[in-house]
Amino acid sequence: MAVPSTFDAAAAIVDCLDTLGISHGYASRYFKSVPGSTHGYGVADPTQLNPEIGDHDTCDGWVNTIRACGMGHITDLAPRVRLGRHAHSRSRIGATLL
Repeated sequence: MAVPSTFDAAAAIVDCLDTLGISHGYASRYFKSVPGSTHGYGVADPTQLNPEIGDHDTCDGWVNTIRACGMGHITDLAPRVRLGRHAHSRSRIGATLL
């Protein structure tokens, strides 16, 4: 099984993961990165989602799919990686993760 690269692709495999007994969905960085970033460490704006993998609606769909199966959601955050002026910002993304 390939690692999903979009929120829609991740949502599409949640049932399979649930059947296998997976308890949590792990996501590497999905905040807005420099274009073409394959790892997400080059965060350009941590208050926005990376448009290359989805938008608020597709992220919400993925999180809701995980929650509907009783699974948790783990995201990889690197607070010291290029947060700059956004370090104290609150966003809809943060509320979605809680």
